Amino acid sequence: KIQIDGSDCLICREISYDIINKIYVVDVSKFTLINPVATEEGPKLSILKGTVYYSDSAHLAEGVKVVIKDKDSGAEAANTTTTSDGTYFITLTGNKKYIIEVEVKGYIKVSEEFMLASDKKETFTLVKHILLNKEKK
Repeated sequence: KIQIDGSDCLICREISYDIINKIYVVDVSKFTLINPVATEEGPKLSILKGTVYYSDSAHLAEGVKVVIKDKDSGAEAANTTTTSDGTYFITLTGNKKYIIEVEVKGYIKVSEEFMLASDKKETFTLVKHILLNKEKK
């Protein structure tokens, strides 16, 4: 096994039949890596979650499709369906603007823009509850 942290290389040799374990630490700070692995982190993921309710009955909206669109491109970024308790949970790239859309027959379509932030130290979570209002006849 080899683990490199930028200045040290930890090499661990395990031989199970002799039960010999040896660990070597090698200073690699003066070596050039031929194909270094990128050490920068990728995009930060954030969580969007909430509950969808029917306004006329205050019941939880089970089985409702929740669509998230990228604000800039208009393309669908993700979608999910609410659970039996009306909740939804989606993981998205943080530091972006999105549009959440919820459409149920007999109710006014919800379409709201929001900014999903991110956090450098931990996963950012945005709670966004949706209230579905009955269409007027």
